[in-house]
Amino acid sequence: MSHDIHDPTSPVADIGDADFDEATAGRWTAVDLWAPWCGPCRRFMPAFEQAAATMATDGGSVAFARVNVDDNPEVAARMAVKSIPTVILFNPEGVEVARTTGIPDADDLKALVALASS
Repeated sequence: MSHDIHDPTSPVADIGDADFDEATAGRWTAVDLWAPWCGPCRRFMPAFEQAAATMATDGGSVAFARVNVDDNPEVAARMAVKSIPTVILFNPEGVEVARTTGIPDADDLKALVALASS
């Protein structure tokens, strides 16, 4: 059962336990781990959506995805997520490169995503 609350036409893909490895391999991917009951997650969602939309129009070097940790506990456990929101950047091999916990400000989110081009 899904608790997604964002626009289905969003440039942010919903991924989970079944497709996480496939979705985070092959290209740089920023993943937002969240839950629908989490106020900070809901406040951060528009900024993450905006970053994804901006990157999509700038050539899309980084894919954006989100994981509802309530619906996908295997991913949350495997990634050792202790607090949400957590944003993790994966390289094209599907390996974690960086993470931020809590609501990153716009500059912190840009800096995290910029690691993909460094």
